Amino acid sequence: MKKALIIWGGWDGHQPEVVANHLSSLLIQSQFETTVTSHLGVLLNDDLKDYDVIVPVWSCGISSDIYLDCLLDVIKQGVGLATFHGGINWFDQPEYHKMIGAVYLDDTPPEKYKVIIRDNQHFISNQVQDFDTVSEKYRLVVDDQVHKLAYAQVDGKHSPICWVKSYGHGRVFYSALAHTPVKQFMEMLPASKGTISFFVQSGFPESSQSHYLKAHVEQLSKRLGRVYLGTAIKGGMEGLQSRPPQGQIGMLNPIVALIEQLIETGTLNEVLVQKLSMPIRFNKPTVIAFNLFAYKLLNAFWNSFLKSNQAFDKRFDQPYKATRKS
Repeated sequence: MKKALIIWGGWDGHQPEVVANHLSSLLIQSQFETTVTSHLGVLLNDDLKDYDVIVPVWSCGISSDIYLDCLLDVIKQGVGLATFHGGINWFDQPEYHKMIGAVYLDDTPPEKYKVIIRDNQHFISNQVQDFDTVSEKYRLVVDDQVHKLAYAQVDGKHSPICWVKSYGHGRVFYSALAHTPVKQFMEMLPASKGTISFFVQSGFPESSQSHYLKAHVEQLSKRLGRVYLGTAIKGGMEGLQSRPPQGQIGMLNPIVALIEQLIETGTLNEVLVQKLSMPIRFNKPTVIAFNLFAYKLLNAFWNSFLKSNQAFDKRFDQPYKATRKS
């Protein structure tokens, strides 16, 4: 049985642990034995060469020659590496970029665009046709020696977004694609029979900010031909992964209780739904207290994340603001 090592970490915004576990499930279905870890120390183990492929799910570059040298050594010996999107910046040393085959410059705001398959004979892409997606586009400087599998139009030019290459005796795969919006996924669902309900969680402290989704998913239920059971909304879920375990459990328990009740009875308990959505709107005393105290604390908390990801100076950017042409 082939073995895959999945290493996750880096920026939480890419949900590395969730993605790593999902990839593990897919690989297990393909008869792989998987190891999933967030500890870079695994790169120092002597048995690293026993894996068939290493899959980093890790954004934001690490500066460490110790770990990188071990990684490069086993790839040169014949272990494969497959990564995507932010994995292009797992390490920020030039030799890592040489192995991947490109350097990341920046990315565009999310937009709809077409992915065009360039090599429909390669075993990775021979069953894939051109398709549309909605995501940001990576601006990359790509090595001319990579074997290009797919490309997209970036700034009016054909830009490779998926390729394979060799590094020593090892094979490397990279894809810049990621971010399938939930709304796009939902609208691609085929019609089917049965019931359907929705759970919406967001970072807005007031659940009223998400209530507009109710009308949308109710209409979606009709299009799917399913019986609509209702929608539960939970606000204030921002920074869930950054909270201590007990804090995460406290926030998730009401959702779990509602799901368990739905499974047992086949209906959404309106009392639990209402309780979950609190606060729907802050009253005036709460707004005043929030502005005086909590707002500053939250700003300090989020600013620390912005600074750690070199994004603090861009916090007032408005990438979606319409520009007036003269």
